[in-house]
Amino acid sequence: MKFTLEKDSEIFSLLTKHPVWAQYYSPDDIDKLVEMGFDRDHIVNRLESVDYSDEYVFPVLKYDSCSPFQFSYYKSNFLIADIHEVTGYVLVTSYSGVQAFCFRYNSEEYSLNQSSPEITEDEEALLKNILGVDSVYPIKVICDFGLNINSFFDPYRQKS
Repeated sequence: MKFTLEKDSEIFSLLTKHPVWAQYYSPDDIDKLVEMGFDRDHIVNRLESVDYSDEYVFPVLKYDSCSPFQFSYYKSNFLIADIHEVTGYVLVTSYSGVQAFCFRYNSEEYSLNQSSPEITEDEEALLKNILGVDSVYPIKVICDFGLNINSFFDPYRQKS
């Protein structure tokens, strides 16, 4: 596969082509990409062409383990309210692990942030109405690409 850069705003469609993507963060990333088999000169040329912007992502070729890059997007499935399955991604950072669970339903994007897990009340009300459910939680998260996530997300569940 040739090293490519794509706009991160297209991440949902990109995940249909490849299951794991990452953002360029530091010069060390170039060495990691070369270790994956990409050509150094081509990588540098592509990164220079976008002024090393963090608004672009590239495919991570090796995804049987956690990505070595600072910000990575893993294709995931979400089972909402035990009824509706949607596809999205888990955003992972190398410094703090899982940051957010993101998915689309009826062309609307939802992001559940680990630091501030509740979607807004308006978003939650809209999603409950669209889905025809009393609660959108729990949301089951399933990711098979190097993360081994198979857990439930419910900000209202008491920690035991």
